[in-house]
Amino acid sequence: MSVRDNADYAFSVKAFRAFALNDDLTQPTPTNIVGGKGPFDFSGLTAASVAMSIKVDTAEAVDFTVDISPAVNQSAVTVDEVVTALGLAITAETLPITATKQALTDRILIASTATPTVLQVYGDFAEAIRIGQGFGIKYIKSNTIKSIATTEVRKDDETLSNTDAQGIDVEVIKDGYHKGEDGTIVDTAEDWNISSLFNGQKIAADGSLSAPVSTTERPFVHIDSFYSRYRKGTSYESEVVGYVQESFFKCKGMNGDTSRDRNLIDSNYTFMSKNYVEGGVELPSSKKTPLTVAQYEALHILES
Repeated sequence: MSVRDNADYAFSVKAFRAFALNDDLTQPTPTNIVGGKGPFDFSGLTAASVAMSIKVDTAEAVDFTVDISPAVNQSAVTVDEVVTALGLAITAETLPITATKQALTDRILIASTATPTVLQVYGDFAEAIRIGQGFGIKYIKSNTIKSIATTEVRKDDETLSNTDAQGIDVEVIKDGYHKGEDGTIVDTAEDWNISSLFNGQKIAADGSLSAPVSTTERPFVHIDSFYSRYRKGTSYESEVVGYVQESFFKCKGMNGDTSRDRNLIDSNYTFMSKNYVEGGVELPSSKKTPLTVAQYEALHILES
């Protein structure tokens, strides 16, 4: 219940971030970065020095290389060969992670040996072993978003009826239910990283970005939107009393319509977020979490 004296009023998008889900479509966490089952194709890369990066929280990313040349077949590298090569690179760099073969699934599993809030794993090697469905786990962050709008997707209430000879109806109204959200994002900047992640097309070595084709697979992504809260009356911008983190857990994104005219040009995107099943349990499409100012600042959204 909102009473004006202690009511909170939502205001504007403060920050945005998006990242790919794991290859098994679970949420990536510092102890659960899951890649593919293999075999993996490294034939287009320099096997003795394949680039990889690890970023922990707000620390600078550690860029290093992995030597996969001992693998028997560069176009069909096994999970065991990847684990061995990564283990040597991790030891050489003294990185706070482990690389193992996940029990039961035989997938690559990368996990932090510390307790960070955020662990990002990306680069050519990560993409080759299907980290982030081949896009790496790398946060795409923005504070240039103009708006994020969502429309609830529901199954409507359904009326089942029968009518007797006297024209009297007997009816049962079956409840509808929430299926998810359809969303639109408007960005004042031109961010090809968002386009790449949403459309499933990687930015090429020469910096170009092609449109997807009919066979392009768009990755499932997680989206976070953060907006601020104020109290009644007139507030200065700095008098924010809290924030809300709105998370969309399993989304498919896509580029939206584009207009070119004599003006600054917005970038438009769409996404779908649906209820999903994980571990045999149906989970919600989205969630809103209240944050204090201190909790929001501790997330370091734009630095992580």
